[in-house]
Amino acid sequence: MLVPMVVGIMALIGVVLVLRTRPDAFTAADRKPRGTWAGLLAGCSIFLIFPWIGWLMLGIPVIASLVITGIYWLDVRPQIKDLLANAQG
Repeated sequence: MLVPMVVGIMALIGVVLVLRTRPDAFTAADRKPRGTWAGLLAGCSIFLIFPWIGWLMLGIPVIASLVITGIYWLDVRPQIKDLLANAQG
């Protein structure tokens, strides 16, 4: 029960980072738009901070939320961070 809650906090931090990132960075990185990622991570944070909601649906939302949050932190965020670092010179 502790792991989903920790990852849920990471999803909330991801929402803040997504909303602070320029919207054109997502299209330049060939990713889904900023609003899509913000919505996905916000939904994930609900299912992960309150995992009993997801477990009522056979645990599928919790597992999907773990995967989506992992994709953001391990794939999308590093690519956008590198793209913005190279754009600034």
